[in-house]
Amino acid sequence: MTLTKETQYYSLTEYLEFEINSEIRHEYIDGLIIPRTGGTINHNKITGNFYAVVEKQKREQLVEKLRSLSPEQLNALGISLEMLE
Repeated sequence: MTLTKETQYYSLTEYLEFEINSEIRHEYIDGLIIPRTGGTINHNKITGNFYAVVEKQKREQLVEKLRSLSPEQLNALGISLEMLE
């Protein structure tokens, strides 16, 4: 004996009511309600922190490369030494 799960389709109104009361976010595709990855407060915090770390590292790498240039080269790029501190 095998069990089969019947697919349940929802109207747009049913989906919107469901989504309002749900703790996680979903997508509505052709009548199906599909859980969406992320979308929680903790997920957003983690994503934000990750982005901040990556951007900081990229900036530090860029500053390190720019510091190897001469003042004349920096001036040609419109960058002052004070900007790199």
